[in-house]
Amino acid sequence: MQAFQSTNRIGGIGKYNHDFLSTLFSLYPENEYNLVYNQTSQLDVPLDIKGALHLNKKVIRYFPGNDWNFFNKWIYRIGFSSIQSNVTHILSPFETQSHCVIPSSLLPKNTVITLYDFIPYLYKDLYLRHPLAWQHYSERLKILRSASLILSISEATRQDAIRLFQVSEDKIVNVGIAPSSEYYREPDNVVNKSIFTKYKYQIPDAFVLTVSNLDHRKNLKSLLKAYSFLPLALREAYPLVLVTNSLPEHIEKDPELQPYLDYQTHPFNLIILYSVSNNELRTLYNTCTLFVYASLYEGGGLPVVEAMRCGAPVVASNTSSIPEFAGRIDNLFDPKNIDDIRNAIENILTNETFRQEIQRHGLEFSKTITWEKVVTKAMKAYKNLL
Repeated sequence: MQAFQSTNRIGGIGKYNHDFLSTLFSLYPENEYNLVYNQTSQLDVPLDIKGALHLNKKVIRYFPGNDWNFFNKWIYRIGFSSIQSNVTHILSPFETQSHCVIPSSLLPKNTVITLYDFIPYLYKDLYLRHPLAWQHYSERLKILRSASLILSISEATRQDAIRLFQVSEDKIVNVGIAPSSEYYREPDNVVNKSIFTKYKYQIPDAFVLTVSNLDHRKNLKSLLKAYSFLPLALREAYPLVLVTNSLPEHIEKDPELQPYLDYQTHPFNLIILYSVSNNELRTLYNTCTLFVYASLYEGGGLPVVEAMRCGAPVVASNTSSIPEFAGRIDNLFDPKNIDDIRNAIENILTNETFRQEIQRHGLEFSKTITWEKVVTKAMKAYKNLL
């Protein structure tokens, strides 16, 4: 359960496992679930997952943290032997050594791991420059070889594992990812929340939405540059609303963003939202004219599916896992090509027929991407180990 005991709990990994476990417990209540934590952390399982467990037999156990400690490794081994689970699932295998629950070696029998992406490895110069960071990541990479089964959240991630680390094709299964139930198409007569959210943030009726941050792979600066090349009339008619988890001081002090923050010197029409709830984000997805996702690399590309589920027309990058979740290619662009990004945005904003077609496609295609399908594939993979 280390997915809920580190900073990953507030990001995509935490969201993924919250929905994965809730669906698993609901679909398969006949199983017994042992939840294993790092006892050195004060962070516990989310309360709503505890609520989902009330019908299930469960045992919550705490094992020592710190994988570097030689004795702890044997405590792990003895502890998991005493549990005698049919399957041991490591929800977040790339935790730091101080947060891990299971070491990278001496794994229990039938150990399964969930693999999200190889972002640190693919962008070593950004994420693994410090020798200790590389050492920690390399240590956790050993799990790829010693695990009995790997579940990937996309076919792109599955292929990365095969290509980069020679993982056997029959050892890794793509189970996918799905949007939270919090994201859905609101009925047309539900207007109060929409009006409140848009009034609160001073957003006009027509706008373009993106979800991004200052992480290099999110490609925010390229998107802003591409948007700045749109005709002035389009920029004035469709402000760009940026929902971000980057801190305001980091955005405001970034020299490359300065030209886009001063409307007097650069009529860009940018609205930045820093603290948006899931309910508010759902409203923005529901009411935007267009959703743009310009990321360079995603293990799952979940915002694309969330936006489509809410009825937003979507244009997105043609890289990594994103095409899998977009479901078509004529609404994709090369995120490294500024002109390609701009043309994709302009085409949607000026072509009402195409925009409506993209919107209808997104609503229908996103209905095929469900947590029930993800968990059913995972359960089939579990059973194939036995």
